[in-house]
Amino acid sequence: MLNRLTIAILIASLLTTGCVMQDEMIRSKITMPRGERRILVHFKHKVPTILRSRDSFSFSYLTAEGSPADLQLELAATATVWRHCREHVDIVHPDRIVTVMVHGLVFGAAGAIGGALGAQAFKYAVTGEYAEYGAAASGPFGMAYALTVLTGELYTFQNCARELFNEFSGYGVKVIMESPNP
Repeated sequence: MLNRLTIAILIASLLTTGCVMQDEMIRSKITMPRGERRILVHFKHKVPTILRSRDSFSFSYLTAEGSPADLQLELAATATVWRHCREHVDIVHPDRIVTVMVHGLVFGAAGAIGGALGAQAFKYAVTGEYAEYGAAASGPFGMAYALTVLTGELYTFQNCARELFNEFSGYGVKVIMESPNP
């Protein structure tokens, strides 16, 4: 009982941390050999993507080094893009619970069908039992797979930011994409 409670507390802690934790913003100044200067703004991820709230998504970007007024304009443009891209992710991606449950059901149904068909290879096999086993084995796998699918939300968010800054190129912000990962 104690082991189960410990595991439940650990999982709850990880999920809660991912839902409320903001990434640390780090600014790196870059000076090229001919003297060109840029600032790379990136975010240190503290938890994996699958544990993060959509509200804590971030994107790294490159911008020119400029005056304080330029910096304020860049920050205002970045905040505007963040807001619209978070809204975009909420619109184009279904609820996370729905995603996990649907994947579990689809994989479970496929496992049941596969188990039932596989039972036909054995003369005395009980088709229903094989179907149940296939569903029970495949359903949780589908749910776990859905957790990796959820990392596509971050990619959608960053892609939205990249496209908006390409459209509004006068702000001089270039978004750096991350590869989707759990």
